[in-house]
Amino acid sequence: MALFRRKKKIVKPTVKEQKKIGARLRRMYPQMYKPVGMSKKEYESLSTADKKAIAKLRGTTMKKIYGKG
Repeated sequence: MALFRRKKKIVKPTVKEQKKIGARLRRMYPQMYKPVGMSKKEYESLSTADKKAIAKLRGTTMKKIYGKG
């Protein structure tokens, strides 16, 4: 009966599981995690506003590629 159904409890992943998930995503979608055209050192030296602008551009290109949104 539908009256006695329980709601599924949402469980957050542990730190170890979160690292596994992150590694899998980095392998599948490296362009999301690596700034294209610049080294990691150059990217880290940018201001937060510049980093946000790059993230926004990267997000729009990802949406174009994968057709979401």
